[in-house]
Amino acid sequence: MEKRTIVVIVLSILVILLWNHFVVAPKQEQLNQQAVAEQALLEAAAAEREAAMPPAQAEPAETTADPLATPPETETAPELESWPAVSATAEEAVVIEDSLYRVELTNTGGRVKSWILKAFNGGNGDPLELVAASAHTLGRLPLEISYGGPETTARINSALWQVERSAPVDRELTDTFAGEVAHTLRLVYADGRGLEVAKEFVFYRDNYHVGFSCQVKDRGVPQEYEILLGPGMGNPSKEESKNRYFFFGRVLMETSPPGGSAKIERVADSDVAKSGDESGYLLGFIRKRLPYIRQGDALLIDTRVRWIGIEDNYFIFSMVPQAEPGPARIHRFAVDAPEAEAEEKKATRPEIFLAVSTTVSAENPRFDLYVGPKEEDALRAGGLNPNEVIDFGFFGFIGRPLLWMLNAIYGVLGNYGFSIMVLTIMIKILFLPLTHKQLTSMKKMQGVQPKMKQIQAKYKKDKSDMKGKQKMNEEVMALYKKEGVNPLGGCFPLLLQLPVLYAFYSFLPVAIELRQAPFIFWVQDLSLKDPFYVTPIIMGATMFLQQKLTPMASVDPTQRRMFTMMPLIFTVFFINLPSGLVLYWLVNNVLSIFQQIFINKQKDKPVPALAGDKGKSVKAGAIKPRKKK
Repeated sequence: MEKRTIVVIVLSILVILLWNHFVVAPKQEQLNQQAVAEQALLEAAAAEREAAMPPAQAEPAETTADPLATPPETETAPELESWPAVSATAEEAVVIEDSLYRVELTNTGGRVKSWILKAFNGGNGDPLELVAASAHTLGRLPLEISYGGPETTARINSALWQVERSAPVDRELTDTFAGEVAHTLRLVYADGRGLEVAKEFVFYRDNYHVGFSCQVKDRGVPQEYEILLGPGMGNPSKEESKNRYFFFGRVLMETSPPGGSAKIERVADSDVAKSGDESGYLLGFIRKRLPYIRQGDALLIDTRVRWIGIEDNYFIFSMVPQAEPGPARIHRFAVDAPEAEAEEKKATRPEIFLAVSTTVSAENPRFDLYVGPKEEDALRAGGLNPNEVIDFGFFGFIGRPLLWMLNAIYGVLGNYGFSIMVLTIMIKILFLPLTHKQLTSMKKMQGVQPKMKQIQAKYKKDKSDMKGKQKMNEEVMALYKKEGVNPLGGCFPLLLQLPVLYAFYSFLPVAIELRQAPFIFWVQDLSLKDPFYVTPIIMGATMFLQQKLTPMASVDPTQRRMFTMMPLIFTVFFINLPSGLVLYWLVNNVLSIFQQIFINKQKDKPVPALAGDKGKSVKAGAIKPRKKK
């Protein structure tokens, strides 16, 4: 690494800044205008609904607030009319099991108590549980609903619902998805005062897709309500919790602003915490990205949301309504660990958990659920777009083909560690002409260093003189031209490789194929760090050797000391990265070392002289300054 590498990094940052200024900023302004137009449309629609509604009897004011509170139910029928009560006499666990999953629902509120994916294991070796333990601690389980204020909401979610197994369900649930129905389930509750709630589930064989509907009626009239996903998702192991590339219970949503294009947004707890500045936007990288309105501890997303979900690196619990896009809210829950709990155990679980809710249409309360892995085939079979769900990063158009190639190589070798090595070799071969040109250019630059030092010594006394510095720069450029050396010749090839390197770096932490995938010996999970730190230490050693073999154009002692520290800095940086990433970088370093050795061996062979040395030949790496005549 030398000055040109630093130049490349600076140029890359400059490109990003210019992109955000000339492309992202105008787009954000367009989104802001769309949000204003949307708000006007919502206000006009609300005014129309209010004008069309008949006068309703006033409800007593609520004295407490709930983050999931919705407008109170309105009376639509005479009080003298009787309404039957429907409920169970005892708490009951309803278990639905298929080859891919084991789902346990509780008739207390008709909520999800457990959702296990049988094909995957958690960090403790047991089948993977997607319902977070914190959800039970908080008393908030997935698919609970909110309607009519805190008291009505609490009554609905704590009531014992009647369970109807293998019950006939809404035909539109089964007609909208092509799959073999494995189980149907219906849960019903009525309070005897006109409030009726019914949830219906359709589970499909060998598919993570679930048809779901939930209808709330007040005296026979369908009502709007909110339904919740989360809080949190999964139960991270100690190793996973300490890995900064892992995220748990992150909110995922697709926004659909009026007149604009749909966009996937991901919101972590750190993003919600930044909303304390009351700017009205969740902030992204040097830009505003998602408008919101604060409502107590919840954030109302101030744009239309097509669908919602909770995700981690490898799994997702999503809910796609069949109705038109509506509002959504993000909720933040805090869990205090018991004082008696060991400090080490505290560190293995988050203390803040996010949940997301959406408003359900009274006319069409049907949903498509997907609860499963972020595998491309499984997502497509479940009705989701893998390109939206799997976060491949900015260079996803490069990362997706790389993942496809990795899986193809794995189909032959049967080991993802060796597959990463082969894919790294293939990428290195692809860029061999560019890297060769880069390294050759560096050797040429090393050859003209003596003449560069002569020019710098000539104008040493004129460092503070602008004219003198300008004249020195002119002589340097004339030297480059005369000797046929391009000072940026090593930068452009490196710049072309950066998108591929970054794409590889981005898709490895989210590729479920590498989750719990063994390599050799002590490396038994390529998605986690090396437990004995062997591979990052070897990687640092190869980087140090590569640096020693690579000619350095810079002769400044301070810069040389800084470059000498780079292998140590990179080793510290890679020490806790997933071992799959470390393996990629290690193999890339080893290949670069062999390439550099090959180029360095050419120094003993005569090569064509640089421009200006007509009729002469010199040894590569041994260019000497000309003597004055």
